[in-house]
Amino acid sequence: TAVAAAASGLLHEQAASFDLRSYTIVSERLIPDEEGRYAAIAGQALGIPAHHLATDEYDLYRRWEQLGQRFPEPVHEPFAAILYDQLEGMATRHHVALTGFGGDPALSTSVTAYASFLLRTGQFRRFLADFFRFFASQGRFSRLYLSTRMRVWLQRGQSPAPLPSWLNPELSARLDLPNRWANARQPLAPSQGIRPTAYQALQAPDWPALFELHDPGVSRIGVECRHPFFDVRLIHFLLRVPPVPWCTDKELVRQAMRGSLPEPVRLRRKTPMAADPTAAFLRRTQDRWWEKVPPEPALANYVDWARVPRLSGAEEPGTIWLNLAPHSLNLWLWSLRSSKDSSPSPGTAVQGATAHAGGADGLNG
Repeated sequence: TAVAAAASGLLHEQAASFDLRSYTIVSERLIPDEEGRYAAIAGQALGIPAHHLATDEYDLYRRWEQLGQRFPEPVHEPFAAILYDQLEGMATRHHVALTGFGGDPALSTSVTAYASFLLRTGQFRRFLADFFRFFASQGRFSRLYLSTRMRVWLQRGQSPAPLPSWLNPELSARLDLPNRWANARQPLAPSQGIRPTAYQALQAPDWPALFELHDPGVSRIGVECRHPFFDVRLIHFLLRVPPVPWCTDKELVRQAMRGSLPEPVRLRRKTPMAADPTAAFLRRTQDRWWEKVPPEPALANYVDWARVPRLSGAEEPGTIWLNLAPHSLNLWLWSLRSSKDSSPSPGTAVQGATAHAGGADGLNG
């Protein structure tokens, strides 16, 4: 919504003729979801038509027989059809899409680590001044999300997820995957800078894969996706912003949007998805065609297919996502072969439903 407000404001200043619209992925029945309501509030205030794509009638790996052929390398995105249907809807009117990706990592911070640093280095006056300024500006403790921070702190002692048992043993040994898996799940050493959490979040390997998935060269859809929060100049600025109060709960953006966004949107609490849509669809879907696709011969180089578990939907979201990965790889290999020999698609006649696990909001102009 901050990107929407900024784009709308700039276009109005230029007195330019434009067709600016918002596009939001929503769930209407499967899980509790208020994204559509908040998008409509923002759109009405900004004078931007709001378009919603309901994902309740999608299935995992929908149209993968066509979509899988687009990917130049394996992609673990069972909900690619949702993203590409949204992009195709945009392409009927627009050539450029602006996303909100980057606001979370660029403004992420650890208040606990910052407070500990100030106290450990004897900066008591700075500690009192910063946190007094925060509480004075906010007027409420809720923006610190103390219950969430306590839950994360209590989970630190838990053992990290084990290496998937379905990995090919020879591959695992040759690449030393057990040690690499364990090291990847260890807390990263603080990097230089005032906000190491943000540095680490921005360096996550997920971002290049996400950008490539949106690229017209991969999607084959005539919409160029741009990500304003990842503008290098903006990132350089945001990484220099003091953590308290400006990075706590995106306070900098909330203050910048005062008067530009309606208050219910500007002051909305950080809201994760109310439920995991992947788990909900697994519990609901009866005919999982993607589980019936025989393993491709090349898959044995990476996966012990006999050890891939059948998912019930009762597992933790992270476990579900991890154990869907062998299916994504198998279907990608299958889609490449079927594109060459025109094999019948095992998923052609199947209809189902699912939603994008990570969500996807976009603004187009």
